[in-house]
Amino acid sequence: MSDGVQAQESPRVAQSAQPLLQVDAVRKEYDRSGSVGRFRRAPKERFVAVDDVSLTISAGETLSVVGESGSGKSTLGRMILGLTEPTSGSILFDGDDITHRDARRRRELTREIQVVFQDPYSSLDPRQRIEDIIREPLDIHGIGTVAERRQRVADVMEQVALSERMRRFFPHQLSGGLRQRVCIASALVVRPKLIVADEPVSALDVSVQAQILDLFEEVQRRTSVALLFISHDLGVVRQISDRVAVMRRGEIVETGPIDDVFERPTHPYTRSLLSAIPPADPDLPFQPVFYDEAVS
Repeated sequence: MSDGVQAQESPRVAQSAQPLLQVDAVRKEYDRSGSVGRFRRAPKERFVAVDDVSLTISAGETLSVVGESGSGKSTLGRMILGLTEPTSGSILFDGDDITHRDARRRRELTREIQVVFQDPYSSLDPRQRIEDIIREPLDIHGIGTVAERRQRVADVMEQVALSERMRRFFPHQLSGGLRQRVCIASALVVRPKLIVADEPVSALDVSVQAQILDLFEEVQRRTSVALLFISHDLGVVRQISDRVAVMRRGEIVETGPIDDVFERPTHPYTRSLLSAIPPADPDLPFQPVFYDEAVS
């Protein structure tokens, strides 16, 4: 069970009676075994990647999940997307239990739950032109006529600040920031209710990161899409989030409104993460505090 600290909900997002996404006590275990000799194998062990995690996201809200590598945040995102099935617990989307969805239901849900991955280049088919990549979700779901799809592609390209001339480009002809805009456009084209963004700016330069974060915020203002933002970068998280959940070793140790968690962290691991952010003023002392679980 998690020893996380639950703070009050963010006042910046109007909370409805029913959250858009509700994750209840989700757990993910994997078998882990290794060879101990040429003809013998070690007994199977159970590795817990996500341990009893619960969270909610409301329409139009940004919840960031932050933690070090191996904390389980990407595994949590994959379970929400239906790419990995939980060992136990439940996931409700818009009041519907989607915990154990079959291939058909998973495909249907891609109209409402989209994803933006870390590396835009590996996420895009290098053989497709930009307009084909963005239009593909409309083709898969049979949305609109040919003319309507063409117009929708034009609209969403304008929304993410991709110029008309880039329609016929291939991914290798674009910069990393522009490729990530293509990924965001592809996610937005079917008008989803939730986007899972898994480290979407970590592969980009700092100046480009700021542009993509501004784009996410502008998209939310226009569409009210909810955003589950997965990151290890606390500076990025503070800029974009309404609420934050801090993960360590598969558990959420602290969650709450972004200002509360950053200004008044209650868990020693959160305080350790925050202390690792270098000060903006280089003349100020930089004194990171290392979290020692044995003495916490």
